[in-house]
Amino acid sequence: MGREKKQTSPETKRKNRKRKIILGGFGYLILVLILLRFSTPPASLQLEIRKAEDPPLREVCQDDKQIYPPTSWKSQLPAFAPDGKYYIDVADFKLGKKKILGVFKTDTQKEVGRYYSAYSSLFIFCWAKDSSGIYVADRDPGGTGFGIFSPPGKIGPTRKVIVP
Repeated sequence: MGREKKQTSPETKRKNRKRKIILGGFGYLILVLILLRFSTPPASLQLEIRKAEDPPLREVCQDDKQIYPPTSWKSQLPAFAPDGKYYIDVADFKLGKKKILGVFKTDTQKEVGRYYSAYSSLFIFCWAKDSSGIYVADRDPGGTGFGIFSPPGKIGPTRKVIVP
């Protein structure tokens, strides 16, 4: 009493093959989207992490107003360096999951470098008095406001993005 092998029609085989191709393609698309979500290009500008013994920002900054996010309804972007040679602007990256800080030359309006935030937003504190860079900190605003079930916000270390 051997088990009889079920014969499948060519039509059924074709349908099964189509299902496998569709499911395989969908799985591949999901994998590519996951990889894109977690991959961020490296910053094209040099970074310097501030240490505890460094002077406070109010002593090294050109202005005491936070550039981004704006503290009033009036945005301060693009923000120009004290010497006027460079300016910065912010854009969304990866559907709002990260921010890009772009540094541009004022006379040519060409981008000279980028800094990518590690979280979904960032603080841009100020330009250095000597126009050597801009002080930033990566920021994750946290949860959606559903009480104890929302994750807390995070702020990364303050960095100086060095302008070339």
